Formats: sequence, C-alpha cells, structure tokens
Amino acid sequence: MPTRLILVMGVSGTGKSTIGQSLAQELNYTFLDADDFHSDEAKKMMADGQAINDGIRQEWISRMLLFLSKEQYQNTNFILAYSGLKKEQRHRFQTLDTLLSGIFLYGDKAVIAQRLNNRAG
Repeated sequence: MPTRLILVMGVSGTGKSTIGQSLAQELNYTFLDADDFHSDEAKKMMADGQAINDGIRQEWISRMLLFLSKEQYQNTNFILAYSGLKKEQRHRFQTLDTLLSGIFLYGDKAVIAQRLNNRAG
C-alpha cells in the first residue's frame, strides 16, 4: 500500500511545524520539515536575509520528492510542513505514488507578524 502524505502548508508563522508535529503524533505518522531539505547555499542565503530564487526552490522540492519516492513503499506515512505557496510547485508532489492530502493554513496578519518577530534566528 502506498505511503500517505499530508502536506501542511502556509506562509511563515501560520503554525505549519507546530500543527504538523501534533498531527503526526496523533496519527502516528513521521513528521518532516521541508526546511531540513534546503541546501547549505539556500540556508546561508536565508540566514543573510536573501530570498531564494526559483531554481534553488526547484532543487529543494526535488530533494523532498527524491526522499519521499524512496520511502513511499516502506509503510511509513508522513506529515510534511512545507510552504507550498506556488500551485505548480505543490503539484509536483502529485507525481509521487502516495495518497496525498493537503492542509493550507491561514492566519491573521497581525498574529503572524507577532510570531515572526518573536522568533530567534
């Protein structure tokens, strides 16, 4: 049976990781954070306050897809906290042989801004 994959998506500060980890624990799924798949170059750029370009973003998504394609028949189900802001990038996950679901989180701009301001690093 193929892997189940739930994408928890939204802009920074909507609670993707918090909700994804809670959901993974409740469902006994493995939690993955898309940020862990970024290249060292992308991590440095973001740490320096630079936006990553679409080329770097496509490589990042490819790393996630490669990992998931290797795992899709291992009887492990996943929750992936992933921004998923661009439709064409979200659709790349449909190439996997998984049972795919998505949750898109929204939030009040003031609450999100406060959360981001309170973050360290």
